[in-house]
Amino acid sequence: MEPITGILLSALAAGVGDATRQTVTRAAEDAYAAVKKRLAALGGEAALPVAALTHLEQNPAAADWRGALSTALAVPPWSDDAELRMLVEQLRAALPPSAVHHTTITSTGAGSAVGGDGATVTVNNTWSR
Repeated sequence: MEPITGILLSALAAGVGDATRQTVTRAAEDAYAAVKKRLAALGGEAALPVAALTHLEQNPAAADWRGALSTALAVPPWSDDAELRMLVEQLRAALPPSAVHHTTITSTGAGSAVGGDGATVTVNNTWSR
């Protein structure tokens, strides 16, 4: 569930939920509100993910609430909800590219491929954090 947590934390760092910063588009604000509403629909207004986001809106660097958000989103009903995943993807798309942190790791090594031809294999993995 880390990608969802990462996107939510990226959104908060970009200024979503902070009316004083005005650094993100209305589309990002609306997408964030839709995600938060879906979290509440799945677990109630007092659910841990909703409480964590509310606290993180005030202090995005709060490590304890970041951990609580990540842990809560790793279990049902949040971890397996297709609508939540769709809404988070819409939020990611609405954020400026600089707000969503991507890391690319490339590993190259020589060895036997499936056919045993000693091919070089390159693996690229990209994820949001």
